[in-house]
Amino acid sequence: MNRPATIRQAVVLAAGPGERLEPFSLTRPKCALPLANRPLIRLAVESLVAAGVEDILIVVGDKADSLKEALGDRPEGVKITYLHQAKAAGPIHAVLEARDRLAGEFLILCADCFVRPEMITATAEMLGETKCVCAVATGVCDLPLYHYQAECDATDRLTKLSQVQIERQRTETNILTGLAAARADVLKQMDEFVRADRQDDWEAFFEYLIGAADVRVTNSNLKFAHVDYLWEIWYGDLAVKEYLFEKTPSRVSPTAKIADGVTIEGHHVIEDDVVVESGVFIKDSWLGRGTKVFGNSHISQCIIGHDCKIGPLATVKSSTFPADSSVGGFVNCWGVTALGRVGFGHPCHVSGVWDAGSGATACCSTSERRGLTERIIGADGKVTHRSDVIKIRTCGELISSGLDSVSCFVDRDVTITIGVKIMPGRIIGQGSFIGPNVVVNHDVPANTYLALKQTLESRPADFIRRE
Repeated sequence: MNRPATIRQAVVLAAGPGERLEPFSLTRPKCALPLANRPLIRLAVESLVAAGVEDILIVVGDKADSLKEALGDRPEGVKITYLHQAKAAGPIHAVLEARDRLAGEFLILCADCFVRPEMITATAEMLGETKCVCAVATGVCDLPLYHYQAECDATDRLTKLSQVQIERQRTETNILTGLAAARADVLKQMDEFVRADRQDDWEAFFEYLIGAADVRVTNSNLKFAHVDYLWEIWYGDLAVKEYLFEKTPSRVSPTAKIADGVTIEGHHVIEDDVVVESGVFIKDSWLGRGTKVFGNSHISQCIIGHDCKIGPLATVKSSTFPADSSVGGFVNCWGVTALGRVGFGHPCHVSGVWDAGSGATACCSTSERRGLTERIIGADGKVTHRSDVIKIRTCGELISSGLDSVSCFVDRDVTITIGVKIMPGRIIGQGSFIGPNVVVNHDVPANTYLALKQTLESRPADFIRRE
C-alpha cells in the first residue's frame, strides 16, 4: 500500500447522537458501536493510521468518556487530540471546531462510516494530483437506500448528488462515503455555508460547494459500510469481517487443543488456548482466545470473541459474538450480531442484533420475513423467495428498510423466555421481559413486562357426543 505523501492530519467526526440507531445509541455514542467486535471509532483510527496519518483530531460530543474508552490505547507514534462540540449542530460545524488546528491539507472522516485504508490513500492522492479544493470518496454499498450517489464528468469533477430511493435492496457504486480530503481553503467555504444557516449535512454542503469550487470524486470500487440505520449494523459487520479476513493470514495457535475428527476449511484464525471437540466443522471463522467449541457444532463465517462457549450440536453462521458469550446445545444462530456479551439457551433459533446482557431460551425463534412470499424461478431454474419489504420504526416514524429479510433488534438486559416468536424488524427495549409463548408483532418499549393472559372456559361436558 502506498502511503499518502503529504496528508498527515485528519479530523474524525464522532459527536453525532445517532438517533436513527436508537435504542443502541441511548447508552453509548453511536461511534462506540462495535462491528466485528471492534468499535467504529477504533476502526476509523486504525484505517487512518494504516494510510499514514499521524495527527488525528477527534470531535466528540456527549458520552465522550465512553468514546475514549471504546477507542482504547492510542496507537504508537500517533497524536490524538479530543475536541468537544458542545451542541451536535452537524458535520460542517464539527469540522469548524478544529479549524484553528488545521493547516495545508487534511482528511475528514465520519466515524460512523467504515472505509478501508486504500480508499483513504486514493482520496489523498486525488487531492494531490489535481488543483481541486476537495476530493470526496465514493464506493460500493449493498444498502444505498437514503444515501447519496455522486455523478461526475470525464475529469472526475463532481456535478451532482442524488439521493437513492429504491423499493428493494440492490448494490450501487459511486455512493458517497463519509471520507474527504481537503485544502485549508475549504474552511472559508464551510464558514460561509454555516453563516447562511443552511441545513448542516454533507450532501447539502457538497451541493453548495459544487457551485463555488472544484470538487473531485474518487471511486475505488471497494465496499464500505454506512451505519446510519438499524438494519445497516449487520451489513456493516459483514463488510468489516471481510476486510479483517483479507488482511489476516490463516493460523492455528500451537496452544489450541483441536481434537481428532475436527474439520477446518477456508480462511481461519484460531487463537491461544482454544478448545475444539470432536465432530466440529469450522469454515472461514475466527475463534478468540480461550473459546470452547463442544462436540459436533458447526461454525462458518463467524467471528467469536474470547472465552466464549459454543455447543454442543450448535449451528452458528454469519454471526459475531464478543467475549464471554454463550451459545448452548442445539441452538441455531444465523446472522446474529451481538454488541455485547449475550447468551442463548438450548434449543432455539435466533438472528438479529442483540445488545449486552440479553438472551433467549428454549424454543424461542426469530423471523426474518413477513407477509406473502413470492416464489421466483430464474432463467437458470434456481428458485428464490421474496416477501413484503419490512418497515422499521426510526425516529418515531415507520420507514422502509428496502429489505424483505431482516430480523429483530434487542436492546440491553432483555430476557426472552420459552416459546417466544419475534417478528421481523421489531425493536425490544432495554430491560424488558417477554413471557412464554408470546408472539412479538410490535415494538416493545423499555422496561416492559409482556406476557399472555390465560383465559379458561368451563362448561358442562354433556355436549360431547358419545358413541
